[in-house]
Amino acid sequence: MTVPSILEDIINLAPAERASGFALLKPLHFVAVGGGPLKPEVGEALVAGGVNVLNHYGATEIGAIAPIFRPGADYDWRYLRLRNDLGLELQQASSEGVPEHEMRYRLVGHPIGWNRPFYIQDEILKRPGSKHVEVKILGRQDDLIVLKTGEKVSPQGIEELLMKDSSIKTAVCVGQGRFELAVLIEPSNTAPADEDQLVDHVWQLVCLANRSVDQHAQISSKHAVIIKPSIKAIPRSDKGSVMRREVHDLFEQEINAAYEAFDLESFASSATLNTENLEDGIISLIGTVLGQDVWFRSEDDLFELGMNSLQATRLARFLNSSLSNLLPRDREDVRITAAFIYQHPSVSSLAKAIRAALSSRSEDDADMQDRTIQMQTLADELVEEIRSDQPRNRIAFDFVDNSSVHYKVVLLTGSTGNLGCHMLGRLVRMRQITRIICLNRVKPGGSVSDLRERQEQVNAASGVVLNSDAWDKIEFVAANTQAPDLGLTQEQRTQLARTVTHVVHLAWPMDFNRKLHSFKPQLQALKALVSLCRDAHLARGGKFNPRLVFASSIAVVRHYPDLTGSSVVPEERLPDPRIAAAIGYAEAKWVCEEFLFRVGQMYADEVTPMVVRIGQLSGPEREGIWKTEEHVPALVKASQMISAFPNLKGNFSWLPVDRAAAALSDILLQDQQMPSRFYHLENPIRQPLADVGTFVIDELKLQQKRPIPFENWLERVAATGYASSLINFFQNEFRSLADGSTALETSASRKASLYLCGESGIGKDLVVEYIRRWKKMGFLT
Repeated sequence: MTVPSILEDIINLAPAERASGFALLKPLHFVAVGGGPLKPEVGEALVAGGVNVLNHYGATEIGAIAPIFRPGADYDWRYLRLRNDLGLELQQASSEGVPEHEMRYRLVGHPIGWNRPFYIQDEILKRPGSKHVEVKILGRQDDLIVLKTGEKVSPQGIEELLMKDSSIKTAVCVGQGRFELAVLIEPSNTAPADEDQLVDHVWQLVCLANRSVDQHAQISSKHAVIIKPSIKAIPRSDKGSVMRREVHDLFEQEINAAYEAFDLESFASSATLNTENLEDGIISLIGTVLGQDVWFRSEDDLFELGMNSLQATRLARFLNSSLSNLLPRDREDVRITAAFIYQHPSVSSLAKAIRAALSSRSEDDADMQDRTIQMQTLADELVEEIRSDQPRNRIAFDFVDNSSVHYKVVLLTGSTGNLGCHMLGRLVRMRQITRIICLNRVKPGGSVSDLRERQEQVNAASGVVLNSDAWDKIEFVAANTQAPDLGLTQEQRTQLARTVTHVVHLAWPMDFNRKLHSFKPQLQALKALVSLCRDAHLARGGKFNPRLVFASSIAVVRHYPDLTGSSVVPEERLPDPRIAAAIGYAEAKWVCEEFLFRVGQMYADEVTPMVVRIGQLSGPEREGIWKTEEHVPALVKASQMISAFPNLKGNFSWLPVDRAAAALSDILLQDQQMPSRFYHLENPIRQPLADVGTFVIDELKLQQKRPIPFENWLERVAATGYASSLINFFQNEFRSLADGSTALETSASRKASLYLCGESGIGKDLVVEYIRRWKKMGFLT
């Protein structure tokens, strides 16, 4: 039995001495390796040389988790064979849309004398096709790098690929809180002495490694290759593992210099930009970034087309290079960043903003209208579009007189979202509903069958269990928000119009970085659903009005107390766009609210639109997790990282998502012939926010036993790079939305839902249960 460093030393010996080492190892029944990960290239060299390598692993709390045995022909040294005498459990981590062979797991043990399970902090991958329970250790959950956009990267894969090369002793990816990764390289003794030559060699390896990782995890520039200075050593634990956070701190200067070089990088592009051909030049650069086979129009949203944060960063870099000679001297400080691309996500909007910079006007001056006028204008445009969508321009139907039939068919969007999957689970159990049609986006190259598989995975993670009878009531239809009429064929639209009685529109991207105009596809999707409801009315000879429920947000009424002096928001239309939070997410939802209100006025005899503003939903009360992408879980995670919780004043009114689904179902299916136009979905019971801090501090055993000032907390969290995509939200909007200063009136909702009338508060037991579920899935340690 030995540790990896000993075997690495043998591999690195001169050929004659290495042969002597192999001669000693080959006759052994096995060589067990533990105490740290064995580099793949070392293990492969040993196996190729005839050495029987046995992978071993243990944890202080539960001891060795792999048995000692003589490996046979069916054994793969890259995997651990788990012991079957310790009661070890493999629990699936939260994974949405991940195939079974890529599914991550957590290993749970039960230490002697403990009254609670122990969760090993490594992600695990099962060996496919093995008759034994064999797993590969992928790395600690806290080794994940969280990019500025909130996307998570597991760096071990690309690091292992690079370290297979003999010139690289150690590769460590960095990039916490940045838009993309960089990599720190510790050269081996056989590496080229010339640093430029070494960088060129590593860059070639990086380009090959990029092919096997997700797009947002790729390394896009040679400047991202950082060669470790000889005077500094990479921090390692006693077991020899790289200490990632310490690496970031020790090499902060080198890392910052690399990212500064990114911004200054030139790009030999074939596109020459000038004010005359600006749109064409931008299109050419976008084609380079997205691939020349991607077709798009000047008004199309690039992120709806699939652009990710890394590609946005590359496009910004290319634009900076191409525009460097065009900027006037008094505007040389203008730099295009990935955030700039997010703010101007189409060719036309990019060209407009860039022209403003070139003409020495500020970016704000480039917009002829302020945000409130833009919001009102978009609402007006939607109304005019739906007004021009007259019956003679729509599908002609043979009259179907089913107005007296009591069946209900619900068209549901967003069924794979947090509220959506619980809504689906609620609707399929209601006898009066005969069918639920889930209208969801399908991935490029995917099929309708993929939608069913994805739904099953989301349900499993959310604790929603459906039997075969329930699945028989569900139908999946693929949608495309970029296409007219949601990409539905005329046959599909006709069939939906003949059958659908209720529409629940929950699908909405949870992205606080996007600007208002970036939500145009979502606005068009809502208009298409209104048209579908009008078609359904027409198909029934004008004797039936479908209901359309739109899920809005408390963020839409963020500034209501500021403008009115009242902290309680009424369940009614609020026509002043200034009430919305100054983020595209909220502004676009206000546009939808205003549009639906006016649709209800114009076409009251055709469709019944209903807006439900939703407050803070928590995780499910029974089974399932509170999705970690949301801001409250992110706040708790950040607090654990700095071992301090912020001082939050005011009250909270969380509503568990499964309870919310029950209440929303009541609102949707209420018997009133003329239901209200606006409802609020929020827990009517208000509780002190200070209680949450006490519960979190106690359960996570934070070092800071009392909450610290919010500004100090935010500064410390920002320094870690964690939750960087939410920092602006925490700084500008979170407290006003979370502290109870904006309260939603629930009179109409409680009248429609007896379930909401009986709502109670969130107790300590449920908050603690949320934390324990996050620990179980590895989100918290």
